[in-house]
Amino acid sequence: MGIRPAFNELSAFAAKERIEEAKETTAEAIVSCCPFCLNQFKNNIKNNEIQALDLSELVKRVL
Repeated sequence: MGIRPAFNELSAFAAKERIEEAKETTAEAIVSCCPFCLNQFKNNIKNNEIQALDLSELVKRVL
């Protein structure tokens, strides 16, 4: 169920930190196999600055 229901602020903070780390690497996407994490990433990405993808989406793109 993830940590968001119990610790929404912590969950958002962690997502924002991971997004900033990914942007610093010039990555085009942040990839997760966790649907709860993916949802939090998508909710915290601003202005399409980076994509949030499920691992299966990434695999599909490269096949």
